[in-house]
Amino acid sequence: LAYIFENFSGSKVLPLIESKPSIEKIAEGIEKILNIFRLYFFMVDAKVLHNKVGELNLIITAPATIWSQQVLTTRREIMKNDFEAKAVSSYLDKCLVM
Repeated sequence: LAYIFENFSGSKVLPLIESKPSIEKIAEGIEKILNIFRLYFFMVDAKVLHNKVGELNLIITAPATIWSQQVLTTRREIMKNDFEAKAVSSYLDKCLVM
């Protein structure tokens, strides 16, 4: 996430970082992060869905790291190669949501 903020500083593509935003604002921020990944071909598509209970579901279609993620899972490695999830997690941390 730090890399994204450094390289897109002053741009409207960045999500707002605010303390404990609404679920709608969180979904909007996550969509902005995933759009950057999509623009740089880290995935084919991504959707952020939220339900009435306040839960968010991320659907990532064909992430660029899918092969390496599958190999790591098969080997039962602790290391994860899920950059998009790490960026979203960092965003949630900065918004004091997690």
